[in-house]
Amino acid sequence: MPSPSSLFSPLPDPVHPARIGDVLIGPQPVKILASIMAPGTSDLIETAYDYQRLEGDRSIDILEWRADFFESPGLNAFLAAALELRQCTEKPVVWTLRTRAEGGLAPDDESYREQVLGMAASELVDAVDMELARGITAEDVALARQAQTRVILSYHNFEKTPSQEAMLEMLLAMDALGADVLKIAVMPRTPEDVLSLLSVTCAARRRTGKPVISMSMGAWGALSRVSGAIFGSSAAFASVVHASAPGQFEVSRARTLMRELLQAS
Repeated sequence: MPSPSSLFSPLPDPVHPARIGDVLIGPQPVKILASIMAPGTSDLIETAYDYQRLEGDRSIDILEWRADFFESPGLNAFLAAALELRQCTEKPVVWTLRTRAEGGLAPDDESYREQVLGMAASELVDAVDMELARGITAEDVALARQAQTRVILSYHNFEKTPSQEAMLEMLLAMDALGADVLKIAVMPRTPEDVLSLLSVTCAARRRTGKPVISMSMGAWGALSRVSGAIFGSSAAFASVVHASAPGQFEVSRARTLMRELLQAS
């Protein structure tokens, strides 16, 4: 009888991978993103330069610029900072403006849409993270893709884990809108919530053929952040200095755990 490990095979690579800068999200290995939560341009540039120099297991694949941490926000300020950022790092950049409702600092008003669409059309960042709950349309996604900016459509819930049916419906809605990457982050209240998120990740990968980034937050959900190769999440967020969400591992620890999980399988 074959051993359990010999029966294991990771999910096949997505048939529609997403190229963000020079990094292809979808094929193995799982890609690592690290967030920069800088209050201004000088801190943004300094941190990006530090991240650029990380090597080995501490290296990252993609930078996420959390623009909602800027102390003087606004589209003009973001565009000016993005121009400087482009000149100081070779890492692909995902621009994210997280609203208060999704665990960030940006106001939940019409300025969100203006700034997200402005950055998507600027050609100064490689991808933009757009919140599904902010009323993003297929036209908005198409506008970004015309500028060769990849779109990560996302859903965040820091209070609970919705039902499997609701989560899968949201991921399929992101796919229907034309997103390049489908992203979901939820808070578990029971161990079963973590299993629900992992099951939905597999289902969304199989149904859409697109890269999925999924995470169950907090201590209970920590496994979901490093089990992408098994359950279908194509990228993971890890911390270099400060975590941008509860439950993140430090970069080198995340890489080590990913390797160990695959080897044990």
